[in-house]
Amino acid sequence: MKAVALIGEPGVGKSTLMRNFIKALGKGHVMKFRKLRFIMFNGPSIIVLGEYFSGKQFEGTDTLSNVVIEDAILFLRSLNKKGKMFHVVFEGDRLNNRTFLDFLSSAYELSIIKLVCDPMALESRITKRGTNQTMAFRNRIKTKIGNLTKEYDMKTIDSSSMDEKSVFRNFVRESGLIKEVVQIGNW
Repeated sequence: MKAVALIGEPGVGKSTLMRNFIKALGKGHVMKFRKLRFIMFNGPSIIVLGEYFSGKQFEGTDTLSNVVIEDAILFLRSLNKKGKMFHVVFEGDRLNNRTFLDFLSSAYELSIIKLVCDPMALESRITKRGTNQTMAFRNRIKTKIGNLTKEYDMKTIDSSSMDEKSVFRNFVRESGLIKEVVQIGNW
């Protein structure tokens, strides 16, 4: 089974991409395991970690507790022990760290996809959406992404000049989940 981690600086389009991915998968079941929130899709056997369509400015794993990694690992281990095989997809800062990525690489076929954007386009997006994220916070995430880039193999998608549909299609191709998405007919 595959695990797909989507990383990138704030504003590059990770949450938008994940919302489009979730819509393409169809009706899922919003679920909870301790502090972990996720959407489970039984048709394509995919779990998307995080909370989406909440109406909040920040979604995905940004809505989860800072200590959610232990719960995520426990949950995924329990699924594997029960023989329930699901692909796992997630984005954002909460779960993109060495502890969780190392666990995933030992239990799944891990793909890390880095979403990037031209700096001027990025600033325009951030200004347009508005944010309460400080420059210091954004710089910490940028440094973290740079460190992960040095430690792990990953594929890069530049969202600067692509529309949402093109970013989505590139993500599905690069993630290795194209068969699952095509199978449900929302390609």
